[in-house]
Amino acid sequence: MRQEWPAVLRFLILASSQAPAEASLAAAGVRRHHPEAEIVWLLCDPRPTEAPFATAGEQIRYAHTVSISDLRATDLLLGMSPAAMRWAVLPAVVAELLGDGGTVVALAATSGLHGPLDELISQAQDGTLLLPARFDRSSAGVAGGWLADFGIFGPRSAALVEWWTREARQWVLREEIDEDDRLCPWRSFLGQAPGLAAGSDGRFRLHPAAVSELRLDVSADDPTRCLIDGRPLVLAHYPEFDPDHPWRYGEVSVSETPGLRLLLHRRADALRAAGWVPRPDRDLPLPQWRCGPSLATEYRLALARAAAGEAERPANPYVAGEVRGFLDWASAAGEHSATAMSRVADDVWARRDDLAHVFPSVRWRDRLGFERWMWTSGLAEGVTNLAVLPDPPRPRPLPPSEPPELDFGVNLIGYHGSEAGLGVAVRRVALALDAAGIPWTEVSYDRTDSRQRGHKSRSTRAPYRFNLILITAEQLPLFVDDVGRELMEGRYNIGLWYWETDVMPESHRGSFELVDEVWGATTYLRDVFAAHTDKPVVHMPIPLVFPAIPDRSTARARLGFDERFTVLFSFDFLSISRRKNPLGLLDAFHRAFPDGSARLIIKSINGERRLDEREELADAVGGVPGAELWDRYLDGDDRLALVAAADCYMSLHRSEGLGLTIAEAMAAGTPVIATDYSGTTDLTSGGAALPVDGPTVEIGPGHYYPAEGHWADPDVEQAAEQLRNLAADSDLRRRLTEAGHRSVARFDAGRVGDAMLRHLKAIAVS
Repeated sequence: MRQEWPAVLRFLILASSQAPAEASLAAAGVRRHHPEAEIVWLLCDPRPTEAPFATAGEQIRYAHTVSISDLRATDLLLGMSPAAMRWAVLPAVVAELLGDGGTVVALAATSGLHGPLDELISQAQDGTLLLPARFDRSSAGVAGGWLADFGIFGPRSAALVEWWTREARQWVLREEIDEDDRLCPWRSFLGQAPGLAAGSDGRFRLHPAAVSELRLDVSADDPTRCLIDGRPLVLAHYPEFDPDHPWRYGEVSVSETPGLRLLLHRRADALRAAGWVPRPDRDLPLPQWRCGPSLATEYRLALARAAAGEAERPANPYVAGEVRGFLDWASAAGEHSATAMSRVADDVWARRDDLAHVFPSVRWRDRLGFERWMWTSGLAEGVTNLAVLPDPPRPRPLPPSEPPELDFGVNLIGYHGSEAGLGVAVRRVALALDAAGIPWTEVSYDRTDSRQRGHKSRSTRAPYRFNLILITAEQLPLFVDDVGRELMEGRYNIGLWYWETDVMPESHRGSFELVDEVWGATTYLRDVFAAHTDKPVVHMPIPLVFPAIPDRSTARARLGFDERFTVLFSFDFLSISRRKNPLGLLDAFHRAFPDGSARLIIKSINGERRLDEREELADAVGGVPGAELWDRYLDGDDRLALVAAADCYMSLHRSEGLGLTIAEAMAAGTPVIATDYSGTTDLTSGGAALPVDGPTVEIGPGHYYPAEGHWADPDVEQAAEQLRNLAADSDLRRRLTEAGHRSVARFDAGRVGDAMLRHLKAIAVS
């Protein structure tokens, strides 16, 4: 039986007017499990509009109207963080609600109430109860601070609330604040608070920071019920949860915790049913720009000087009439400016360690380069904004150069040490040059995210007439800046580039001005580049040669495979997983073999560099019987064995410039199913692979590629049918193996080298 409380019970729900679905779910949980409680809303937006989730008679308070002595809540938002603003105004609101001696439960709208909180409310009658991020059972000690935006304030909480209000102001105005504390002061601020108790029961503490110490399962009797340490979950916390990305739960690997995966998917379904829509980023004072820790510190110190009477209070962009003043302040250099440009430039500099490497003397010699970066990459990446940029940088004068005496041959420029596609490509071009007897020298570039092979050469010696440049069009200006224009002057510069859609972004198009000619390794690439320039564009394949690959039976024995029909797909997360489309492939496989009678291996690398995308894929793999995700590097022998061991290599890419993994599968004798679009058609046409059709669609916004570009939308049902047909027909597999061998054999090093030699000689005599 529910305990009868002697005074009023109120739930203070910390919500945003821009996230009504979350607020509705939180309120529904309170009404279901505590129908006797009053609900009070605390809207924590900088500029709240309305509260559509509130019902008649429910009180609404506004965080931005609360002051802590002479500090406004919006000052805390800018000088600290949104979480810090909620933390600082909470005791003032709680103090008012405790006026009649009742109990107040502060609850974030991002929490889910799965049962009554009676046990915790009872514990809080003698003071205040918070939930620790972690709890040491042996010492009954709190570790990792307190979970944000939750607390139960009993009738005897007055002393703590008064202490909290007094200390909060002093805490904010400290000169030095740890970054973790700035983002979430709940971590350590309350360590010395009077009358504070810790709720140690894991049933109330499911949170990304607490998962590691909890055992989470699903009830065998009721699959909709989640168990924590064998008991029903009561309170879960879902900070920054997005139902479109239910695999995100802080840094927790959701795919490895089936119970948590199920719980998060249920949360996502409930939010969508409540009308969830993506939350607009209306908390920002400027579009595509957010104050980082350096600017927040500058602002906080300005507040401290104002509080001491040494200066006027700095303008705040969240306050009407103060936006212009804030922009002027942010655009000016501070007293100890790192860049001598502006507070915003200092903030960008502090957040990006890579900039110090590229522009080490930012106040002097490298100032112009950093300004240029701010106006180009900085704007494109959303780390700065036109309203706070310095004056546009002056054009960089070109150094004079004299054309050197050059011999016939190639300066082969590229990512010689990279394990990614362009690294493989430059080494294959070297094979073609050797096969044709064309003299060449290596010029290696290493500004790439891809893993390197221990390559140490950094020579920029370029004695030959032709520069053959296998550097992305996007990075070519960086290469020229890094090594100097002298390397390009007086030579015939050929860009051998790759791209994956029919529209090149503006950041790539400028590189046409740096070359005399472009080579496209496929007919698709030739047509893409030709549509963007009047300079010569030539179809010039690269060699498609591979190491000796073991036969299928040897490979399967090496890897310990059973006799299931095995499908393989390999990709690099750095190559844009949306384009590679592993989710579409997973869907097709599930349709073809819903019972898990076949096996799918999705082999990936660099998932640790794209954790969110890897978790999305791992989450989807967890729902498909027979599917596995191998996100790791394999040594050369195991990787080749994996290709040879598969019964089918399948790629449902949306677009490819070339398709090296398809070529490798054909060379290994593995039948191929592939999207019938883009650069791969040079390999797969003429019956060399089973094609998958699909309309060409506009890419649209929100991707790495231009929104107005196009790629394919492969038909997953047709792909599933092709899989079923291939699995059932051994003769079809044999014919595809033979056709694949013939197709890839057309691109041996000798033939490609001869084509390169003829073309370069024609240029030399023209």
